[in-house]
Amino acid sequence: MPKNIFIGGTGRSGTTVLAKTLGTVPEIYTFPRELRFHVDPGGLSNLLRSGTLSYNPPVSGAALKSFVQLMTDYLTNPGRQPYRGFDFPDFFGKELYWSELEELLMRVCLDKYPGFQLYADPWRQIPNSPRFVRGIVRRIIAAYGRMFDFSIHHSMKQHGYEYTSDIYEMRYFKDPEVLSKILGKFFEALAIPKINQNNSKIFCEHTPGNGCEGPFIAKAFPNSCLILISRNPVDVALSYKAQAWAPKNLEAICEMLKAQYSVWERDKKELDRLDYAYMEIKIEDLTRAPTNIFKRIFELADIEANIPDVSHLLASRHSGNRSITAEETKVILQYFPEAI
Repeated sequence: MPKNIFIGGTGRSGTTVLAKTLGTVPEIYTFPRELRFHVDPGGLSNLLRSGTLSYNPPVSGAALKSFVQLMTDYLTNPGRQPYRGFDFPDFFGKELYWSELEELLMRVCLDKYPGFQLYADPWRQIPNSPRFVRGIVRRIIAAYGRMFDFSIHHSMKQHGYEYTSDIYEMRYFKDPEVLSKILGKFFEALAIPKINQNNSKIFCEHTPGNGCEGPFIAKAFPNSCLILISRNPVDVALSYKAQAWAPKNLEAICEMLKAQYSVWERDKKELDRLDYAYMEIKIEDLTRAPTNIFKRIFELADIEANIPDVSHLLASRHSGNRSITAEETKVILQYFPEAI
């Protein structure tokens, strides 16, 4: 049976070029951008941990609230950072998007209610008596928060109360497999119609963070496969330095990359235990022998397709084309001695 494809990596390692090339194959629908909501902060993978192994009522409730904000604010407001340009209701279809989100929340949310969050020590809070005074002050703060929400409101928090806000209580799922399937079903309910609309057989999603969420993807999407694409750490590290979203300290970059590589080595053992389909490729191999790589990918995804046009995959564009100083060489050698 054909398997949907998830592509992951460290970032700056070739996830996008691989996904776009696969998207030229009629049998594969590649999303025009990284969907992100399944592995990003506040996303599905975090929701799985919060509702199972890491369950803690206030922490799990906050995770659910972050997820709701992600899905109802950040990903629905194309003018809003950090997801500028994202408009999921428009992309997936408003009726489908909101109905599927509502159904998901019904299954994972135990309760939702307006309330106050305590921030201060008891001696700094509004006195407990007389009660009517406390109630009046609460209402004043709530009204102020609704009308203005200016920075001065921070000082009010220091006196014990935040203005009224939605508080979420998340359900606890004793069996992680149950919640995994619920979350995977939500993702696929949005994604699969796009396959049908484009007369394709499978979808391809290429958020780099997929590479650090292998076990989650394997459990939530059993009918899928994962491709981990990597690149010479020297090229990745130097490319990171030029990105606005990455550290500028080369040691910090190398430390972060090494951690991601370690996570993947750890997760591979779990993927093997789950008998989940995955493969590792290098961007350097993809640019040198693309035909062989795509044959392996089609075999992994269990689809029959023609090899796409690979003329744009030029090795010189993806490897060994960056100048490196003596100081940078010294730093990188500490972390990746085999890469130089």
